[in-house]
Parts: sequence; C-alpha cells; structure tokens
Amino acid sequence: MIEKELQYFLDKFLLGCAKRKRKMTYEPLKIVFYLSSPITLTHPWMHFDGLISHLLMVDALGEDFYLLPRKFPFSRMLKNTELPPFPIKETKGMYHASVSFFDTDRKALEIMYKKFEDRWAGGKRKIQRGSGFFRDYMIQHIYIPTRIVTFYVCGDYEVMRKLCSLVTGLGDNTRVGWGAVRSFKIERTEEDWSVVANGVAMRPIPEHLLKSTSEKINVAWRPPYWAPENIGICAPPGARVKLK
Repeated sequence: MIEKELQYFLDKFLLGCAKRKRKMTYEPLKIVFYLSSPITLTHPWMHFDGLISHLLMVDALGEDFYLLPRKFPFSRMLKNTELPPFPIKETKGMYHASVSFFDTDRKALEIMYKKFEDRWAGGKRKIQRGSGFFRDYMIQHIYIPTRIVTFYVCGDYEVMRKLCSLVTGLGDNTRVGWGAVRSFKIERTEEDWSVVANGVAMRPIPEHLLKSTSEKINVAWRPPYWAPENIGICAPPGARVKLK
C-alpha cells in the first residue's frame, strides 16, 4: 500500500475512535449469542477480547474496513498511536475477557465440495479445473452443533451492547452460513468470571500473573492473537489456577 492510502485508513480509524471518547465503566458481564447454525473453529476457542478488537475496527472504519488488504497488519500502525481507553478492563497487559463456552462438547465432520459450473465461465474456451479460480476442491469442516455461545467479560456495558449488535456470525467460514447469529443477550453479573471462575482459568493467563497452575502451554494471550510477540507460557482455559 502507498503512504497516502495508509494515512487515509489511519485518519478514518482515529476519527471513528474519537466518537467514543468517554470514561469507561467496567463491570462484570455475561454475553450469550444464540446461533441458527453450527459453528466451525480452527482453534480450540474464540477469544472475546480479540472479537471486540475486531469489532472496534469495523465500527471505526465502517464500510472502508472491507477495503483493507486481507494480509495487511493494520494493527501494527497503531502501536505508537494514542487511542481511547479499551472497553475491557486490563491487568498487566491481560484483558478481563473469557474464551468461548458452548452448550455441548460434541463435534462432527462435514465435507463441502466446489465443482465447476459452465454458467460462470463467461464464454471462456479453456478452463483449468486443477488450479486457479475455477478449480475443484473439497473442504472438511469440524463443526460443533452448539446453539449457544457464552462469554464473560469485565467491560463497559454500553460499548459491549453496541459492538455485539454488529456480530452476524461467529467462528470460521461465516460467509457460507456457519455460526450464524440469530440474537444475543447481555446481562450484568454479581461475580466476575472473565478470568477465573471457582479456581478454573476462563482464558489463557500469562505466567507473570500466576501463583500456581495445574497446566502450562505456549499460546497467545492477548490480541492480536496472530502476532508472535503475544505468545507466551500460560495457564490454558480449564486449568486449576491461583493468581498472584
């Protein structure tokens, strides 16, 4: 991308962020999404703070979000930029937001096929079906037949409500109908279960915040979850933990 394009997206993002400059009120919340189709994942969990980071960008950029190059790490442009407060409580770099919880542990396999149809060829005389745009392929999806996805977060109620209303699908391949969101519910809770609930980790918790844990793995623990610098030794969700 040329410098002029980069500056356009940055200015648009900062302008969108400026509209939500206000004092954040953090309170424990439970957010439930009701699905009308099963969900597929390529990772054991969805991270709610990662979802909110994505939605903040969608909200700030509007339709221009879909003009960003697919592999352009726009978030790297924001590292040295002053931004409004994040709508989720933070403790030593970790956001108080759980991973996803489903109403079933079942998993199943679905196979999708894509085959060439000449009506899309546009009069072409020679079609390559082994590669390129018209290639045939088969994709296997491991899906979870859940109808409910639950998250816990300590965040700003009004911002969470607004951003969650933008969610039309959760998980992988929502463009073909997986994880379609029918509705959602957000409610305040007495206890904060966004990090630990009854001694069990509700999200990856980095080593520097742990007093003890029953298990440790090397995993990303803060958004953006694709960034190598955000990977570290953590207690995974489901581990028995004690915080410092």
